[in-house]
Amino acid sequence: MVRETEEYLQFIWLNKLFKTNVFKSTTKQSIEILSWGEHNTIENGPDFKFGSIRINNITWYGHIEIHQKSSDWFKHNHHLDVHYVNVILHVVREHDIKDELFPFPTIILSDDIILVNNYHSKDRKVKSVILCGNQINESLFTHKFSFEHLVIERMIRKSKKLLSFDLKKESIAGFGKNTNEPLFRFIADYWTYSEVSIWEFMRKNQSRLLNLVVTKRSYSNARIQKVYEALHLFVIQFPPSFFLISPSRTVGQLVNNFMYSTWFEKYKSIGYFMLINIWLPFFWRSKLMANEQIITLLKSFPKEKNEILTKWFKLGIQTNNALDTQAILEIYSQLCIRKKCLTCPVGKELLS
Repeated sequence: MVRETEEYLQFIWLNKLFKTNVFKSTTKQSIEILSWGEHNTIENGPDFKFGSIRINNITWYGHIEIHQKSSDWFKHNHHLDVHYVNVILHVVREHDIKDELFPFPTIILSDDIILVNNYHSKDRKVKSVILCGNQINESLFTHKFSFEHLVIERMIRKSKKLLSFDLKKESIAGFGKNTNEPLFRFIADYWTYSEVSIWEFMRKNQSRLLNLVVTKRSYSNARIQKVYEALHLFVIQFPPSFFLISPSRTVGQLVNNFMYSTWFEKYKSIGYFMLINIWLPFFWRSKLMANEQIITLLKSFPKEKNEILTKWFKLGIQTNNALDTQAILEIYSQLCIRKKCLTCPVGKELLS
């Protein structure tokens, strides 16, 4: 059996590179894969979410986790992580621990069931999710997509994730970005209109807050402390009255006042994140801003920077503003990660 990385195992699972969709578990059960799940490359949690399997004519729905060794489940402390409670299948290369230690079945990816593939081709990077990366070009990309349509679709999706009609509370939750949203959602719900400082609130709720922190490289303890400082100053500079919208104070004026504040000048990165991911979806949902206004604003915002956008830049896809970067992030999250090449305008062009 060839030793491979977890990225390789995720790759062959994502691309269904097997001779069959029916496997034998380590306890000799027949397991039919009905849905391989959605590849999770952004959020903390299982490698493939929302999969389904059939065992003894019973269909199970949940998440699928992939490891080199079965023991990695405990090595990575998944048994202590609430993100993994809905795992229904463990997929491994090597089974090195007793079956009775797991509440779900395990299947082994042996060489005899894996199809020969070009995973290690020099033209393909191990972690690439953009399957057409070596074929795509900027002309084809921009010709096939309507960035404005993609951005509005993205606003609609993001607006559905907002849990209240309180802009200040949603803004505080937004400090967690995509990594620590549960932590800052808790702070938003229980601290927003509190009389105590964020530091006092943290002291009183220390154990609860620690349980909500997602441990990732981008959110080290030092990083979280800086975010807390930004949040503390945010609440001081922007009292509840700042977020009021009336006939004499339009949404445009609110955005303008926010962007010209001393807080925004100091914390532009999180400020733009908040505008793009919280405020604009909030205004769209509340019918306070039309599609054209959102598009105009995004065109005036600088382009975003992150690891995902860097991948596209290396492929020759250029961006000029936040409208462009938001459209690309929507393509990546809704098409590339989900491997929806046949519904992707570029994918259909390349496959025809």
